[in-house]
Amino acid sequence: MLDKKYRFSTDPATGCLSEEDTKSYFSRIGFAIFALGIGASVAITLFSYIIPYLPFLSSSKVISTIASYLLSFLAIYGVGLPAFILVAKALPSAKPFECSMKAKDLLGAVCISLAAMMMGNYISNIVLLWLDTFFGITTENPLNSLISIEDPAMIAVTLVFTVIAAPIIEEIVFRKMFCEKLLPMGEGYAILISAAAFGLIHGNFYQFAYGFLLGALFAFIYVKTGKLRYSIILHMIINLLGSVVGPLLISFMDADAINALLEQVEQGNLVDMSDPALIPLFIVGIYELVLIALGAVGVYLFYKARSKRLLTLDSGLLQPPKK
Repeated sequence: MLDKKYRFSTDPATGCLSEEDTKSYFSRIGFAIFALGIGASVAITLFSYIIPYLPFLSSSKVISTIASYLLSFLAIYGVGLPAFILVAKALPSAKPFECSMKAKDLLGAVCISLAAMMMGNYISNIVLLWLDTFFGITTENPLNSLISIEDPAMIAVTLVFTVIAAPIIEEIVFRKMFCEKLLPMGEGYAILISAAAFGLIHGNFYQFAYGFLLGALFAFIYVKTGKLRYSIILHMIINLLGSVVGPLLISFMDADAINALLEQVEQGNLVDMSDPALIPLFIVGIYELVLIALGAVGVYLFYKARSKRLLTLDSGLLQPPKK
């Protein structure tokens, strides 16, 4: 049986936790998130020792990619998540009030999501460049080994795991389960702590910064609407653009032909603008410009919402009952 000090209940008159219970709540939720991380890390380490004894898992790029996704899901959600649930089950849950988003608001959220993704990538690149310049610490983006558009089978694998499965599972866990356990502490804590856990669970700095920013946005939308489908849709769109559309467009580019054109430019020669090798380059450029434009709209919408005080948060149950 769990210790009685972890059996929380709110005061019916005030709906607040006592000051002592609030401190215990913080300790308990922190330990639960720690259990999630440790459980997943231990499982991934064990899998890394087992994989060499299963050579069929590396028999092809498609099979090895599917195995990577499945083992990652199993480590996080089959081992780490049960550890989190076991530790956090004594905590009370709070469901957000439900309301609907208008289509224009959802489109605006897409733009804000793109802005958050770009800003997160920018922050990650700046920090990693700083570490490389001053400390000689270089890291490789682990996504490069997973995201590959080499053949239709790889596109199908990426769509199934990255665009469909991951958003649904991650939103259920990090938005619904996490936020409902964190909401008794207040919306702000629910958003920030769940976003930090979401960023950290990716296990690399490349994804932490934008994972945190996107996680905070998705959590905000969930606690304000109480409907998981909105954050799932946004998550799917972001993963589709970053994991399928972008790599697919880049795959049409002929690297050798583009390098030859760049050499001509460096030598001061005129480039034939009708060269077929430029078409994919133009398409990728237009795609990037569209994303940047939508991201700029997202920044404007975020600033506008802040100026109208539409991003306010409820304090929740942190304050002890008034005497």
